[in-house]
Amino acid sequence: MINAYGILKVSREATSLEIQTAYNERTEELDSIESTDERKRKSELLQHAFQMISTPERRADYEKALKSMSRH
Repeated sequence: MINAYGILKVSREATSLEIQTAYNERTEELDSIESTDERKRKSELLQHAFQMISTPERRADYEKALKSMSRH
């Protein structure tokens, strides 16, 4: 499982607005990547991370999965 918080560079306590802002900031950073393949790969990773924690329901599911993984 990816570290959605780490990829977006937000804390686990981040608000929805902070997550959205961080996502926008990270996507803007992609413009500086010259390699099209690298930019595409990072864009897909950012999108996936954002989708995992973008809504309260998805975030709860993600947190549940993290807790489950830490128990094993």
